[in-house]
Amino acid sequence: MSKIYMLRTVPAWRGLYTPLSFFGSALLLGPLSAASSSNIILDIGRKGRLFQDAAALVALSAIVLAILTTFLFTPGIGFFRVKKATLLELPAVKIYPYLFGRLLCLSAAVFCFFLYHKSGSSRYITLAFLTAGAAEIVGRYLFYAVYSRLGV
Repeated sequence: MSKIYMLRTVPAWRGLYTPLSFFGSALLLGPLSAASSSNIILDIGRKGRLFQDAAALVALSAIVLAILTTFLFTPGIGFFRVKKATLLELPAVKIYPYLFGRLLCLSAAVFCFFLYHKSGSSRYITLAFLTAGAAEIVGRYLFYAVYSRLGV
């Protein structure tokens, strides 16, 4: 899916930011959705805790990937940002509140993992899924906000 967006005419999308953000989203939301629905859909009993622990570990790794991608590769503001060949649709100053919101949601997901680890309640996995989903919605908004096409 990420290769579809790697267009030569859209310089902000032609870089590491695009595949990393897409694969990070899959690694974050996939295990969390499976873990949050495992007790509801599957009757896995005591084995559910081990499955949810593994999913939480994968999701925490994906959160680290999302934060690194944000700070290193976000077009216009990341450390290895795309050179501005054109004006971006959303100026960098207007991106900051959305980045803050995304990082806040990712931090809330990490906090939910901490609560899950302390209590063992699977409802915190569901809360982590919801907050990570909100972070990814903001991330998709930011992805499309930097769209600017060269040429035609």
